Formats: sequence, C-alpha cells, structure tokens
Amino acid sequence: ASGIVRAAEARRIVRALQPKPWPSDRRAATAAADRLSLPGSANVIWFSDGLDDGGARDFASRLQRFGSLQVVADLAEALARLVDTPRSEGNDLIAQLRRAGVRGEQELWVRAAAQDGRLLARERARFADGARAADVRLVLPGDLRNAAARIEIEGEATAGATYLLDERWRRRPVGLVSGETAEAAQPLLSALFYLGRALAPFSEVREGPIAELLKREIAVVVLADIGRLGDSQVRMLGEWIEKGGVVLRFAGPRLAQSADSLLPTPLRTGDRALGGVLSWSRPAELMPFDEKSPFAGLAANPDIRINRQVLAEPSADLAQKSWARLADGTPLVTGERRGRGYVILVHTTASTEWSNLPISGLFVEMLRRIVGLSAGVVGEDAEAVYPPIETLDGFGRLGTPPSTASAITGRGFEEARPGPRTPPGYYGRDTARRALNLATGMAELRPLGELPPGVERLALGADAIRDFKPWLLLAAAILALIDLAVSFQLRGLMVGPRLRR
Repeated sequence: ASGIVRAAEARRIVRALQPKPWPSDRRAATAAADRLSLPGSANVIWFSDGLDDGGARDFASRLQRFGSLQVVADLAEALARLVDTPRSEGNDLIAQLRRAGVRGEQELWVRAAAQDGRLLARERARFADGARAADVRLVLPGDLRNAAARIEIEGEATAGATYLLDERWRRRPVGLVSGETAEAAQPLLSALFYLGRALAPFSEVREGPIAELLKREIAVVVLADIGRLGDSQVRMLGEWIEKGGVVLRFAGPRLAQSADSLLPTPLRTGDRALGGVLSWSRPAELMPFDEKSPFAGLAANPDIRINRQVLAEPSADLAQKSWARLADGTPLVTGERRGRGYVILVHTTASTEWSNLPISGLFVEMLRRIVGLSAGVVGEDAEAVYPPIETLDGFGRLGTPPSTASAITGRGFEEARPGPRTPPGYYGRDTARRALNLATGMAELRPLGELPPGVERLALGADAIRDFKPWLLLAAAILALIDLAVSFQLRGLMVGPRLRR
C-alpha cells in the first residue's frame, strides 16, 4: 500500500511479482489498505490465491470502499494442494495431502526425492469426491529412507506442494546390548523386547556385542542392565561418544550392584541401590519435564508408576544433569554431554520389572528424543540457534536465503511459522539441519467463501482459454464427408452432373 503509481510503473511491478512461500495475511493487508487514500473512486482488481484464511471478506469490504471490485482466482478444483506432515510406519512414509476444493475425484502422483534430485519412490494418490485429504504410502527401504530429502506433488511447482525432510525423519541405526541371560526362554519379559518394539517405528534396530556394533555405522548404543563394563569397553565407548555417539543405559539389579565410570552421575552403593532393600510402599509418579530437558514439551503421563530405581549420589550439578524426575525429586533420567555425544542413564529397567514406563507411549517419545541427540541429528536443544541455510521460493525451489531471513532458536522452533522473516527451508548447519515447512501451523485449506454483495468474481484465465476440440472434430468430419462425396462422384457412383476434368 505505497500509493498510486502510473500505468507503466504498475505494469513493471506486476511483471516482477513472484509468489511468496508463506501464507497470505489478509488482516495485515486490510490494515495496509486502511492507510491508503485515493482521490475519487477506482476499479479495483484483486488477484487472489483463492484461499480463505478467515479475513477475506473483511479485506474485500475494505477494497470496495475504493470503488468497484473484481476478484480473480482459480476455481476451487484448480487451487494449489498442500503436502502436510507425513507419518512414519516402519520403513515407509505416509504422505498426507490436503486440498481446498472437495468437488469431484482427483488423481495425482507423489514422489520422494533425494537431496540431489534422485527419484526414490513414486506413488499415485487419489482424492475421493467430497474429501479434503488423501494419504499415499511411499515405500522406502532403509537406505533409501535415510536418503529422502523431500516429498513433492509431481507437476506442481509450489512451496505448498513440497515437504522438506530433515534428520529427524531418518531411521538412525540403534544397537541393543543386554545383560540378561534368560531372554531366549522368556522373550516377552526381556528388556530387548520392549526396546525393540519402542524403537522400531523410527530406527533401524540391531543387536549384538558392543565391539561388533561399533564396527558398523551406529548412532545410539543401548545397554540394558549390563552391569559393570570392562575397562576396554569403557574406553571404546568413551572414544565413540566423543565423536558424537549416544550411549543410553538402563538400570537393573546388575548395575545396582556394580557400576562403572561410564555414567552421567555417580550412583549410591550399598543398601541405597535399588535391586536390594529399597522399595516404595506406594509407587512414585513422574514430575513434569523441565523446559531445558530434552523431553521438554512431552506430557508426563500420570498413570506411569515407578516401583524401583537406582539412586544418584547427591552432587552440585545433579539438578543440571537430571532430565526427568519423580515426584519425590529423585532423578529418573540423567544425562551428560561428553565431546559431541552423550551418556544417558534411565534409573529404572527397560522391562516392566521395575516400572510400567516401557509399556507407555511416553517411553517411545522419550527414546525418539534421545535418538535425535546423536551426531548428525538435530537435538532438542532449547538454547541452540539455527540460522537459515537454504530456503524455498514460491515455486518450491531451494536457494540462498533472502536477506530478510533470520535465525530461529531451538526454544522457538516449534512455534515458528513460515513468513517473511522465517521462510520455509532448512535451518541450522549442514551436519545438523531442521526443516521448516509451509504446512507448519496452517489451518484447513478452504476456498474463498461468500464475499460482500456487488463483488464480481472471475475465474483466472477463463476468458483466455477456448476449447476448440468439438469444432475441430466437426470440421474434420465435414471434410471427410466432402472427400468421400468427391471420390464417389469421380467413380460414377453418385447420380448427378459429372465433374469435368
């Protein structure tokens, strides 16, 4: 709303217009129109994206004050579609699509592509008549799943038709090691059973000895009540942690009896170590997670009960290392950063022997957050700052961030919405990126609703398109009949005056 310009200048501005990769803000546009004054009346043409964000009617009413108003937009069935946040099911990704119009069936192709543009999967999606949403399963084996960088609607060059995938969508290899000996006889009571079931939806689970696991590419090593590790194992895991690995340990009778140095905090010994004499007559509940905890934002399920735990030795930094606490203030999960990696201890078992945590949905979400702390994966560090690396333009192409783009803090990333200062794209650093997508925080897509009386609505490009197919077919049929008649006349098969040669 900068004022009136000459026709030549307006033409230059219109030719330079480019779509923006964030939602329209009609309320801000209405406020800008309020500051604009015109001498006399005008014929206003509003080129709309065809979507109603709740402020379209007020914006149209404000434009009508300048004079007559024409609204030009695509028909509802031709409006752009949106790729929403996908779901994970095993190795597969379930792409969720949304559209504004609901009339008629629509079919389209959805593809998963690597960072270099390589096609990884391609499947047909179908909107049923009357449906605003459609799902399509993209089958991706483990290696291809980790290479997937974007999901897009084929043939639609828009930011909404593109969903960027970051490290959080990769299936990180997780190695499981258990100190139990009766697992084969009673697999349903094994800690590895609960861990495998909880990790499978988002990780590639491997089992084996520590030395064998570290010979392969691995992101997290989970030790389920191993007890005291040997010096060579401590040294081997310690070097691996320094490079960015995560060691997650679970307590149990063995660790309670004999601990080693590969722990985030020293443990109490003797009769204060659970697995011996200490137990509660009433199970303990979880406290809400602290804002600085990697589990911040998760709901502490009130139905979870902890019957036994190993206790941490009091220290000046115990509160800082405590990622989860029980109602009595004792830590349930402690963690410490070492080099680029972490060593983490859950002070109860990974099976249901000491608590019902392993059979809760919270257990899965806590493991997901912990796996996300490994090297190459962006963790949930509330104090981190993620500068823009690459951002999408209105055509869904990644490129250099605009000068107006600013960094996003880890604490504010969940609340960030695409806009001029935070366009959709990748933020962070090359080895640890987070993706912000246009679908984040967008409400249900709806076409423009009822506008004020007197507003003329025009379909975009309707006057410039003519369907000549029926006329061309008719002309072809007439020419064929004429050719046939001439052929019959020359052969003498038609009664009437003969054509002279």
